[in-house]
Amino acid sequence: MSNPSTGTIPPGYTNQQWREHYYYVLRKHGLTQSGNGVTSHGLRYQFLQQMYAALAGEPAPIKRAEECGPSELHREAWQRVGMIAGLSAATKVNVYIAVRRAGTRGVARSLTPKDAEQAMSKRAE
Repeated sequence: MSNPSTGTIPPGYTNQQWREHYYYVLRKHGLTQSGNGVTSHGLRYQFLQQMYAALAGEPAPIKRAEECGPSELHREAWQRVGMIAGLSAATKVNVYIAVRRAGTRGVARSLTPKDAEQAMSKRAE
């Protein structure tokens, strides 16, 4: 949980110290764009999309080719994902589960365990 005054930064750390520590831990475990193609923010996207799917019983809108209807289950999942992510405005949830960048086509793909294994094997090479 985040602290309203300090966010997710633990006591005793400055913002810069916590940022450096965070990225050190990611590098230590090979979670880098250049190392295995994974970013921590990308993992956040995937987690929130999976959470939406678990709550709504269907993939997040960004994972589907067709539009989703304004069902009550969709609205509830949307709100819960925003709350879980700590987003202050419901419209910010769009970035994670519904909006594609202009010019992109198709459905965003999910990483599979095989994808993760391949990424980790690239790191070991």
